[in-house]
Amino acid sequence: SFHITMHQDNNPNPNEQQSSQHHTSTSSQYRHSSSTLPSSISSNSYSSNSNRSTQHQSRSYNPSNMEVSRSLSNRSTLMLAQAGNSSTERQDGNRRYDHHTQHSTSTHHMHPKLHPQQHLYSRSEVDCPIAEGSKRTRWLKAGEKARENQQLVNNIAPFNWPSSHYGQIIYIDKATSNDVLENLLNRIKDVQVFTIDTESENRKSTSSATKQQQIPAIIQIQAIHNEQLATVFIIEAQHLPSPSSQCFESIKTLCHRIFSVNSIILAWGDPVKELAPFFFTNLFNINDVNDPSNKCDLQKLFTRFWNARHPHTSECLRHLNTLKKPDLHGLELICHALTDDLEDDDITYNINEDINDNRNGCICPDSDRPYKQNKTLWSLQKAIHAAFNMALSKELRLNNWTCGLDPELRTWSTPQDIYTRKRMADYAIHDVFGPTHIFFYLSTKMSLCSVSGLQSLKLPDSSPFPSSSPDNDNNNNTDMLDRQQKQKPSFFILSDSHGKFIQPSSTPNYTTYITSIPGLRWYDNKHIELSAIDLIKKPEITSFLSSCSVLVLLIGTNSTRSTAATQIIQQVQHLIENVRHDYKHLNDYQNLAVVLT
Repeated sequence: SFHITMHQDNNPNPNEQQSSQHHTSTSSQYRHSSSTLPSSISSNSYSSNSNRSTQHQSRSYNPSNMEVSRSLSNRSTLMLAQAGNSSTERQDGNRRYDHHTQHSTSTHHMHPKLHPQQHLYSRSEVDCPIAEGSKRTRWLKAGEKARENQQLVNNIAPFNWPSSHYGQIIYIDKATSNDVLENLLNRIKDVQVFTIDTESENRKSTSSATKQQQIPAIIQIQAIHNEQLATVFIIEAQHLPSPSSQCFESIKTLCHRIFSVNSIILAWGDPVKELAPFFFTNLFNINDVNDPSNKCDLQKLFTRFWNARHPHTSECLRHLNTLKKPDLHGLELICHALTDDLEDDDITYNINEDINDNRNGCICPDSDRPYKQNKTLWSLQKAIHAAFNMALSKELRLNNWTCGLDPELRTWSTPQDIYTRKRMADYAIHDVFGPTHIFFYLSTKMSLCSVSGLQSLKLPDSSPFPSSSPDNDNNNNTDMLDRQQKQKPSFFILSDSHGKFIQPSSTPNYTTYITSIPGLRWYDNKHIELSAIDLIKKPEITSFLSSCSVLVLLIGTNSTRSTAATQIIQQVQHLIENVRHDYKHLNDYQNLAVVLT
């Protein structure tokens, strides 16, 4: 664990002295209420750096001890520029801002709520104040989601990452000492894999054009040493030090170390989209974050993994076939079509589409396929529930995240404020622990380490959580399915649109997976998303090549219409050589079939 220190100004800014006076009026109630402070908070101790030099003194972080630190400069009040005036600046200590760099629109911090969803539980159609339209739907949906979350949390065990695996949360903000930052940099110097998440605060906008404004608040980062050890820290974007300070430079160095080309960034969703609202901080380089070789969207990977392991049932397939009959006339056009395929080729085809085609009309059980709509990605809460039978509470998701979670920022007024901030910090770090746990789970299920850019991560043999629990039927079914998959061959089919009516299937003797891409060719130097030679290097394809027993390539007329047969044969040979070189289990020269139809 880290010894967290905090700078204390000998000559605090007069404006800051005024902003800290709101603590004084409540000092008596702190003394009386300190006994009610949860033990998990009152037992935490911190140290205070009294003169920015080498002198340190320990202090127990308890409201009853607050009087000894009244002179501490409260630099947490967020002074904001007026929106719409690019020349307007504010002064906060030695720090200058304009409205381009600070997104907040309030002159003070709103205290967060301990139970922000409580008012949503009783929402119903009877008491809805909105007569009709999309606003009514959203109003009712918010209540429905809040009740679903409450029911989930009340009925199953909570998702929890033991504190023994990460120690204490380290807060990165203007109250963080240079010693803490240097120690943190030294601790993560050999770490290559990081999981990130962010939280923003919804504010009512003063502009009539926008009804709500999203204020970037915190970045949660988990530095993964191994499966049983991590370092966790939270960057508070609205409480950073002056850009001209040494502290800011140290934080920037830390971020450059994390978001470098040598790191792997994991996230539940696109890491770039997660971090984009925080580019205003100038703490990291967008080019490093945007490198496709060092980022991994676990949400897409899990969606594909789960749907591949849970194909449509035979009843559902029959039902889907009754909804959409094959166009036999279209199939006859194979020999006569003048276009590059049976359909109008869409060169923007999304290779990340669900290989099982989660079509409307799916009647599979919710336990197998909870999402019925096309291209629907899993929520983190549903993924944790399905994979581990645990509840990841989302109660605190909508809250005042710019409040200042770090106790050393002194943005709180009562012991209840401290406890609420601690709850929010725990919520925030579990939003990175969840994707990390899924990452290790997928690593054992689908050879994730073969995915491009992840080869450098060495996984330990043990896990902080069991992959399944004795009373978890879903997990037992998944593990049984895994054992069955190992005992029978699996066929991965990469096809152009000729294979669009081939359904994934699982029988006692084999399993088939299929990705059908309209317009697919053996090689296309203009549109690499339609080039099989390039596609086999994509993470979405390599995950299947790593685990399949047989690779089937159904690629035909798109290539032959515009390319000489001798060139096509060379392209096929080149593709097969690449597959055999990268996937030794497919390197069988005797079992190669070339079929001409």
